[in-house]
Amino acid sequence: MHPVLKKPSQWNSALPLGFHGDAGPIAKHDSLFVLSFNGLMGEGATLRKRFIVTVIAKSKITVGTMDEIWKIFGWSMGCLLRGVTPSRDWAGRALEGSGKELAGGLRGAVVQARGDWEWYSDHLEMPRWDHKANNCWICGAGKMEGSNSWTRWQSDAGWRATRKTHESWLADRLAAGQLDPPAAFRFLEGFRLECVTPDILHVADQGVTSHLLGNIFFEIVAERGFGKPDIAGNLMALEQDMKKWYQKTQDRSQLRGQLKVERLKTSNEWPKLKAKAAATRHLAKYGLLLAERFNSGSEHDRRRAAAAKLMCRFYEIIEGEGSQLPASAIQELATIGRQFMGIYTALSKEAAQHRVRAWKMVPKFHIWQHLAEWVPAMWGNPRFFWTYADEDLIGSMIEIGKSCHPTTLPLTALYKWLVYLSEVE
Repeated sequence: MHPVLKKPSQWNSALPLGFHGDAGPIAKHDSLFVLSFNGLMGEGATLRKRFIVTVIAKSKITVGTMDEIWKIFGWSMGCLLRGVTPSRDWAGRALEGSGKELAGGLRGAVVQARGDWEWYSDHLEMPRWDHKANNCWICGAGKMEGSNSWTRWQSDAGWRATRKTHESWLADRLAAGQLDPPAAFRFLEGFRLECVTPDILHVADQGVTSHLLGNIFFEIVAERGFGKPDIAGNLMALEQDMKKWYQKTQDRSQLRGQLKVERLKTSNEWPKLKAKAAATRHLAKYGLLLAERFNSGSEHDRRRAAAAKLMCRFYEIIEGEGSQLPASAIQELATIGRQFMGIYTALSKEAAQHRVRAWKMVPKFHIWQHLAEWVPAMWGNPRFFWTYADEDLIGSMIEIGKSCHPTTLPLTALYKWLVYLSEVE
């Protein structure tokens, strides 16, 4: 039961709210932290859907800073939650004019958090990806051998029976000597662990799909698939072929810049495409086209094409359906999640057997399983709460932040943001 909205009638006038946090570079050794919130039912341009709570240079964040931010944000959201003007401010000081109805009786309830894994770890105290005992905030999976390993994908994987609830998570924290919940959960009334959502942009587009496409592209180039005598020539031919595909499909989210080997591999020589998230998502179809064109019929090539086909089908479902998914789509997405992981795992094991750095498995693949299997049933279509609009806002605030003096950055950036909003109306 919600601590404030205890009656069904109260939910009828409550609008669901979500918040997003992230940071972006504004200087060589500093970045700008941005916290914003939005209504989850609204439609329209980014500037009309996102409301900035605060901005602050990460270099200025010290012990207790985030607690104060969460306290003020929680108080503000509490006012929206009750739907009346408050009797006291965030510091407990008395206010005049309390008890007046806000927004014609409407309320706002925070029910969702969005961000990347690093932000969840740093500011919501979720497990880090490299934690051994438990590196997932959704279940009990960890970096260990056995049934609870995050690399397990089968239907009988042990972690499937360890799905966390808010209560079980708090109990585990208490048993580990952590007496208080993280600040965000203390100050945001009704905010629960289940509200911390995986995100398509970070988990799929910049995660699993980037690995998939990096491997497909690099294998075809390394195997001289386009008939050129060396990798450089085949890479150039791949880039020209991709441009022809873009011209044919009229895709607007195109890969920017020259396609070099460094964009197909990480610094540790593992294949992974380096590109903007939207460009990567749109290139999934081209990746499937290549995987099918260069399918020799070998088991490896069949697996490669099958993995690409499943990823394209994942995107096809979320792009073609509305916010509430039908039961058939929920079931198909869950099946895709398991099948994709099974195929990719086989490709990863094959590469390991041949001592080749390819088809790397990383913990994001485990979160991808939750994104495909559990999120649709609980939250609906993940396309309706991906963080593209949030990232656009971060980008705008970074440009504003770069124009501000470091000593007055928070106040100046917020003022310039308001000026910018008034100019674009």
